[in-house]
Amino acid sequence: MAKTLEGAPRRHGYRMPAEFEPHGGCWMIWPERPDNWRLGAKPAQGAFRDVATAIAASERLTMGVSSRQFANARWQLPRHIRVIEMSSNDAWMRDVGPTFVVDGRGGRRAVDWPFNAWGGLRGGLYFPWDRDDQVGETKWISDIHARHGFPNAIIAHAWFDSENAAQILEQQAAFPLVRGIRSKPVTVASAGEKPGGGPGTMRDEKWLTGLSRLERHGLSFDLRVPFWHLEEASRVAAQFPNIPMVLNHTGFPWDRSPEGLKAWRHVMEIIARPPNMHVKISEFGLRDQAWDYDSNCAVLRDAMAIFGVERCLFATNFPVAGLRVGYDQLVRAVARMVVHLSPVQREAFFWRNAARFYRLDVEA
Repeated sequence: MAKTLEGAPRRHGYRMPAEFEPHGGCWMIWPERPDNWRLGAKPAQGAFRDVATAIAASERLTMGVSSRQFANARWQLPRHIRVIEMSSNDAWMRDVGPTFVVDGRGGRRAVDWPFNAWGGLRGGLYFPWDRDDQVGETKWISDIHARHGFPNAIIAHAWFDSENAAQILEQQAAFPLVRGIRSKPVTVASAGEKPGGGPGTMRDEKWLTGLSRLERHGLSFDLRVPFWHLEEASRVAAQFPNIPMVLNHTGFPWDRSPEGLKAWRHVMEIIARPPNMHVKISEFGLRDQAWDYDSNCAVLRDAMAIFGVERCLFATNFPVAGLRVGYDQLVRAVARMVVHLSPVQREAFFWRNAARFYRLDVEA
């Protein structure tokens, strides 16, 4: 096995090959993000198709495509272009794909580097970027822990329905700090739509198979879906009783009308039935609305009454939550919301439940 070389490649005599130098082929990623590409990315897909067709006339070309766009891309692209299923956050293979350097003597090395969308949370071009660098993210955080002793746990990322899901999970589980996996299934846009059973959904057999692998690795699952998918998620939790699961962001009670909260409470009661399901009391922020203490207090107390204090974990969702509330303001507000609990219950809610769920070795 080749030895890893530390430091900049040029220290070891390696350089980035020029684009005009001979190479074995070209890779591209199929565009689909509606926030980056107008009209559902349809014009961009046509442009990428034309570029790919032109390149493929003189060299081998491979197009990486998400599972939900695979059939569309395969239909649009010429048959001699290889199409493979590969999840990504955007369409820039040049920036997120594997990078190789050469030494001019036949030597070739891959460069291991973390990707953060050209700037991360401070100036990055898009968020999240976890599909573009899953294991790299875990390695980066592990390196920070090695230098500073913190953070002390990682909820890593993996797409359960991808072709390399088993490999990614095995790699993630090999990191000592990894306690669980976060992965967002495909969802519908509103409560009025009927959930389907397409690729990447909680009804997809490939997705369910990927989720099932968490048990053999001893990992938990962080679930993030809007409240109109909670009844479906409850069935999934019951199907895998040996996988600890936690519902993120209080099940997203976005509709604060009396009817909306009634619908949210109903499905929260359903998702709370499997004993392996827990809930993170977090992210009360609403689009285009101020952070409201009374409304958020009612949501917190409803969720806590449904799940019981012992299955509730305090969380913040910062820095995203910072769009609506400051960190100190949030913590103080939540402390007021749970003042009716006993000291033992408050301690459990604020940190002991999370320490138990994520198997953290911490002391008060």
